[in-house]
Amino acid sequence: MEEKEKQPHSLLSRRFTEMVLLIHNYFYRQGQIPIPLNQFCVLVMLQSHDTACISELCSTLHLSKQQMTTIVERLTTIGYIERHSDPDDRRRSLLSITTSGRQLLESQDDCVRERFDQRLARLSPQQVDALDTSMQILNESVEKMFS
Repeated sequence: MEEKEKQPHSLLSRRFTEMVLLIHNYFYRQGQIPIPLNQFCVLVMLQSHDTACISELCSTLHLSKQQMTTIVERLTTIGYIERHSDPDDRRRSLLSITTSGRQLLESQDDCVRERFDQRLARLSPQQVDALDTSMQILNESVEKMFS
């Protein structure tokens, strides 16, 4: 009986992974992000935190320190992030997103929403309602999983 109970969860887990990959492929990769995806991910991480150090970003994004250093240098050069000295440890630098970086993310969010709205227009009202209900349940479930 326990094995049967796991099967629907396995299917949902697989579908969730598929959805994340589809969103990545169709809304971000094909959306012509003006910077490489790994740089974009760093901006997204910094947007959700006031500051972060390189090691925190490496851990969260599963990138090497060498890769992250290159990404940080590039994002700093083009003005999307800033380095600040850590007041608690002068050997450490803290990174934060700039106004330009936030504007880039906002414009990408607008593009993704527009693409999504265009695709939703192809669905019937019943499909839109079913999708809305499903997404509400998914969002609530994900929040419960991580709270």
